[in-house]
Amino acid sequence: MKKTFFLALVAIATGLSFSACCNTSCNNAECADSLTVSGLNPADFATDSTALYVLKNDAGMEVCFTNFGGRIVSIMVPDKNGQLLDVCLGHDSIADYIRYGYQGCNFGALIGRYGNRIKEGRFTLDGVEYQLPRNNDGNCLHGGGEVAFHNRVWEAMPISDSSIAFCTVSEDGEDGFPGTLRVKVTYTLTDDNEFVIDYKATTDKTTTQRRGKSRSMTQHTAMARRSQMMLVIWKTRSSFGLYCFFLAMTDGLLCFVSR
Repeated sequence: MKKTFFLALVAIATGLSFSACCNTSCNNAECADSLTVSGLNPADFATDSTALYVLKNDAGMEVCFTNFGGRIVSIMVPDKNGQLLDVCLGHDSIADYIRYGYQGCNFGALIGRYGNRIKEGRFTLDGVEYQLPRNNDGNCLHGGGEVAFHNRVWEAMPISDSSIAFCTVSEDGEDGFPGTLRVKVTYTLTDDNEFVIDYKATTDKTTTQRRGKSRSMTQHTAMARRSQMMLVIWKTRSSFGLYCFFLAMTDGLLCFVSR
């Protein structure tokens, strides 16, 4: 891993696999040998279908991603003294994400088609019962199957130096879920050090992606505890409303405040 962790995170999930829904090839320019501010080597994320993508703003903040699982790999933010620190838990390479993925690690990944657990992997919708993969003590966790959102290669769509979108299509019946779901997640880094995540999804039939189902999609990023004081504003926006998460780190304490 790319840093010594100050908090422990345990996530239970299925093993990772390269089940690509949208084909994305690594661009040679994106796979240059130069290291990112967080010390990542883009070459360590380069395969036939994956790459490392970097967003930067004028304030010096940097966020790195890989299209494998639409993952956030690192978040470099300035502390009260202006020193850049990585506050995101993650790995150094695609190989590490595969290796630790089999142990249930979903660091930084987009989660779907349904975040968290569905009891016994079954639900009834409009009078029809659907059976999903049961990958967590008889329950369905985070979509369950090998093509769950954290297990697939997303199509990367760079927008600017400070914004990138990832898209995927989940076909009707995939892992037992009804309806073809087209998903686009846009990450934007503002000059005020706001990190905005915008979720958009459309479906051709009634499915679990419905108004009021707040756990249908989520982001599985954990933050490392640091002793320096800093403030990062993390905004998560979906078709169903705007949710703001303020990450306040003061003297070793990590606080999450949402609204």
